[in-house]
Amino acid sequence: LGLMWVAPWHWTWLIAALSAWLVGYLPVAMRRVYGGSRKATALRWAVLMAVYVVTVAATIFGTVFVTTIVI
Repeated sequence: LGLMWVAPWHWTWLIAALSAWLVGYLPVAMRRVYGGSRKATALRWAVLMAVYVVTVAATIFGTVFVTTIVI
């Protein structure tokens, strides 16, 4: 993720490759660490991603809301 932040914006191929690697690596790492079936790992990954998306959306919304109210 850090490399994606410091990569020049016009290197979209690098950002896309790093994004795909991050999305693909997490289920593999989860399966190695926690074990279990592929279905259980897929379910854990889907729940984790859903919680992440909701958290990021709430953070962005809260930041924009507070910024517009305060300013």
